[in-house]
Amino acid sequence: MSTFVAEMSEKKIEIALKAGEMFMKYGIKSVSMDDLARELSVSKKTIYAHFSDKNVLVELILTAHLTEIQMKCESIFGKRDNAIQELFEVINIAAQQMNSIHPSVIFDLQKYHPGAWKLIDLHETEFVLPFILLNIKRGRKENLYRNDFDAGVVAQIYVTVNDSIFKRTIKGSDETPLVQIFHESLMFILFGMATPEGKQYIRKHIKDEK
Repeated sequence: MSTFVAEMSEKKIEIALKAGEMFMKYGIKSVSMDDLARELSVSKKTIYAHFSDKNVLVELILTAHLTEIQMKCESIFGKRDNAIQELFEVINIAAQQMNSIHPSVIFDLQKYHPGAWKLIDLHETEFVLPFILLNIKRGRKENLYRNDFDAGVVAQIYVTVNDSIFKRTIKGSDETPLVQIFHESLMFILFGMATPEGKQYIRKHIKDEK
């Protein structure tokens, strides 16, 4: 939320932070504006003075959330020893976010907040996809990724897999923890991209993490 502090009043920030906390914990639909007002010990009128409706509130919170993720990823890009270490850290950020979201949030966004839902698609196409393409380019220069695959296709596969897991549309996600599916899927892609030298580094990294 820090990115928006300069543009928001103290009360607006307080409302958005509390709403984000409650949405992540209970789901969006389960939290009414009355619930939020009660939690903040303010009137509903106070909330509507800062947010015209719940859609506006949800979109601002999601924008702030996605911006925070992007800033974390940008702080990593080009500042780690190699492309694989860089990608591992990005995967860890995504996994942490996945673990922190109430299961109903994705459903609620899709069904009740289409404007906010589109923000996720924009994040994937305008940030995640270019980020993966740059990571592949770096990994090839470092001889950690193979040169004999189409980088655009593989980056799109990465985004599609990530999208399917995050939106709970991947088969078997009801029986297996999403973070496990996410990790196994991306390790499969990473090993597929890697040169023998890259695979050696991946195995060492996994061993050191245990």
